[in-house]
Amino acid sequence: MTLTVFALLALLSTAAAQQGQVCSAKLDLMLVLDGSGSVGDADFAKTLQFAENVVNAFDIGPDATQVGVVQYSDSNSLEFNLGDNADKPSTLAAIDNIVYQGGGTSTGSALEFARLNAAWRGGNVPKVMIVVTDGKSGDSVTAAAQNLAGNGVEVYAIGVGNYDSAELLDIAANNQNNVIELTDFNALQAEIEQIAQTVCVVAQTPNPCVSNPCQNGGQCVSINGGQAYQCRCPTGFVGPQCQIVNYCVNHQCQNGAACVNQPGQNGYTCNCLPGWEGPHCETPSCQNTVSLCGNSPGWPDVSLCSESYVLAACPEFCGTCSCPTNPECKNGGSRGNDPNLFGEDTCDCVCVGSWTGPTCEVCSLSCANGGVVDQGTCTCVCRDGWDGPTCSDVCADSSALCGANPGWPTVDSCTVDYVQAACHAFCGVCTPVVVNPPVALGSCQAPVDLVFVVDGSGSVTAPEFEKVKTFMKNVVTQFTIGAADTKVGVIQYSSTVQEEFSLNAHFTKTAVLNAIDNIVYMGGGTLTGSAITYMKDNSQWRPNVAKIAIVVTDGQSSDDVAAPSTAAQNTGITMHAIGVGGNVDQSELAAIASTAQYVNTVANFDALDAQMAQLTASVCEGANDQCELPVLQYQTCVQQALSTCYSQTGAREVNRVRRSADTPITLRRQAEVHAMVSSQGLLAVVAVTVGVVFVAAMTFTFKMKQLTKRKANGSA
Repeated sequence: MTLTVFALLALLSTAAAQQGQVCSAKLDLMLVLDGSGSVGDADFAKTLQFAENVVNAFDIGPDATQVGVVQYSDSNSLEFNLGDNADKPSTLAAIDNIVYQGGGTSTGSALEFARLNAAWRGGNVPKVMIVVTDGKSGDSVTAAAQNLAGNGVEVYAIGVGNYDSAELLDIAANNQNNVIELTDFNALQAEIEQIAQTVCVVAQTPNPCVSNPCQNGGQCVSINGGQAYQCRCPTGFVGPQCQIVNYCVNHQCQNGAACVNQPGQNGYTCNCLPGWEGPHCETPSCQNTVSLCGNSPGWPDVSLCSESYVLAACPEFCGTCSCPTNPECKNGGSRGNDPNLFGEDTCDCVCVGSWTGPTCEVCSLSCANGGVVDQGTCTCVCRDGWDGPTCSDVCADSSALCGANPGWPTVDSCTVDYVQAACHAFCGVCTPVVVNPPVALGSCQAPVDLVFVVDGSGSVTAPEFEKVKTFMKNVVTQFTIGAADTKVGVIQYSSTVQEEFSLNAHFTKTAVLNAIDNIVYMGGGTLTGSAITYMKDNSQWRPNVAKIAIVVTDGQSSDDVAAPSTAAQNTGITMHAIGVGGNVDQSELAAIASTAQYVNTVANFDALDAQMAQLTASVCEGANDQCELPVLQYQTCVQQALSTCYSQTGAREVNRVRRSADTPITLRRQAEVHAMVSSQGLLAVVAVTVGVVFVAAMTFTFKMKQLTKRKANGSA
């Protein structure tokens, strides 16, 4: 909270006797109160109590203070105007009758509405406005605040909770003394006496703008509680009273010169950078005492820079041409600009990699973990198990993950995601360790219909909504996007529900990311339940594909979420819920999500990306679980079966079975394949597991059983 210095001095000297008394000053006082959805019923009641306490601090009447109230959200309501209530009891009763609106936050619109509709008495009656808001406005407040200042209205901005400090300062006409910042609505009541006394002193101070001190159309703004003024000058004028013509608005200074507004031929002068001269710094100037060879007819060209001299294109050349040259740069190093071009580059070699020295001849590389420097290439030769530019990476890109389990594919190089889990176990030696690699980011291949349902209400604010967009883009990058792969849709909601794009709108990752970039923040109330219902009914879901919805919200919904979420789950949609900030309702998140493990909460929007890996793995896992046997890696199962069959019957019978089993048969995970192939009942397990999904797999199983039976009979 900022306390006005001028107010304190005035109170100490002239208003001490008024402590605890009502202010009898004649003034017009407009209260502009935030009634948006983010405030809530309980806190709005505290706002009304604050308004009543303010009224109690003033003498209300036709020849004293008159009070008006505007409530706003995404619409404006003139609850009562200045002069509508002739005394204090009727004014307090009118405040008691105000009904909380709910909705978005359009503070700029409310300021302009109050300015135009307030029944100001005019003359020398001071105009004061107190604005109470709990969050960032969905529209700009700048123009409306400037209009109020231009009309001589002294504006006090009170921010509560999730306020925007820069916006409060804008509302108060950049007068920091008129800004009050509070942590919550309970703190409002403690400010009554200070606010009332400050306003009372301002009302008794003559308005310095009455004399119209600003010239050339400048706008006068009363500051420091009426103790001073400030002129806002139009384009082309500067000075305390806008009395000086600003000739630099249309200056012709060139080549980075600074324009200085002062008397001269054109009303300004140009301060040239080194190397330039002339009225507009348009002419190169000679900066060197050594001749620059090659710029005049008859002078030889210079192919190498002269040692330690700044390059410049000089208009005159004096003396003789004697330019000593430096040795050639080695190992890919290079020198500065062409001598025929103006620049500030010296002739030092610019080296690449780990090469240093005057001609880039010295290798300064140091290798870790026993690595050895190759002086010819200035690179590290690492020991087994280490990799990277300085041998500091464990198995980063050079080791092989041997087939630790039968049926597992060979991995030629370890990715970053494998390092922590398994890669260190396979540095140069193939050990029979069972490894379950984590899902690598960007590797979810299961087809998914993925719909984001994101909160765009007024409590989120535009900057935080940009972080939600970044989070969505980061999640999208983890999936294979395509018409037959994962599809993505986005729904934004506040007081209304808006489909930003459907599942069938974009079929490439680039198109989806661009579409997310183009989403515009809505602002308004919070109707999460309506958004879930819209998502269920309008998202163009594909049959037999995993349906995933991710709901991101920062607060409590104004409508019911349990019934819409249950209805969505009953249609096969898996619901994830992410709550952001301290205002989320945990029971509401639990009602949205399909299971408790699909509920995530983060402290703020900056922490959203920390949930990305877990969320992606959960979505991908859910997709695989729903598919039961996704068509991804059927060769593992088939090859295991055929290998066992080969050992029992020979190649001819195996080939005959292979031709019969022409329908792709797949397993959910390779780990399950390993578990099944380790038992003696391989063929029966494969047949039972695959048969529940693909009828064609019955043929495969039948053929295999026949084959085994014939072999057994033949042996008998």
